[in-house]
Amino acid sequence: MKNLIRSLEQRLEAILDGVAGRMFHGPLHPTELAGRIIRRADLSVTDTERGPVAANRFVVSASPDDVDQAADLSRVEAELARLVEEAAAERGWRLEGPTKVELKTDPRIRTGEVKVEARIEKGPRDPWCWLVGDHRVPVCVNRAVIGRAADVDVVISDPHVSRRHATVWREAERVMVADLGSANGTTVDGVRVSDEGSEVRPGSVIRFGPVAYRLEM
Repeated sequence: MKNLIRSLEQRLEAILDGVAGRMFHGPLHPTELAGRIIRRADLSVTDTERGPVAANRFVVSASPDDVDQAADLSRVEAELARLVEEAAAERGWRLEGPTKVELKTDPRIRTGEVKVEARIEKGPRDPWCWLVGDHRVPVCVNRAVIGRAADVDVVISDPHVSRRHATVWREAERVMVADLGSANGTTVDGVRVSDEGSEVRPGSVIRFGPVAYRLEM
């Protein structure tokens, strides 16, 4: 988390050119908010059949004395949301929708304190990778479930593909694929993957049973 927050601080300095320091007063700073949000996201993680799911909607409330209420905070909100996305990719969290961070003031909150509310909010996400075969299939959520069933994240309409065949995700700067006990197995570049998962790199060929796709990032 320290590396992520340091990265945020550097980006904020470059993007806002010192403006952030004038938006927030006293001890409150975007890097402090970043730490609070990531800790709150971590506490929100719930283990599900699709893997660990984290909150993606955050409302951060601070005292009016700590925030310049005339300032446009949208760029800071966008950078804080991007940090949550990076943390999710690093830790293997599934986010059910795009990350949104809202900063607001609340006179009931004492100076120097912050309240962070978090919840899961479903919605469309941009692809983080593609499976390329006869056509190009977007993979939009981390811990994406791939199979023949209509309710999975990536649907492959082939009778040789199991209803819940495999899952693909990002974690610790790697892309992983795991078989979900499918009838015909999952391979990466010809090597069968386990239930625990195997690393897959851009350009690798993943076969779900006999159906082949190339991973593109």
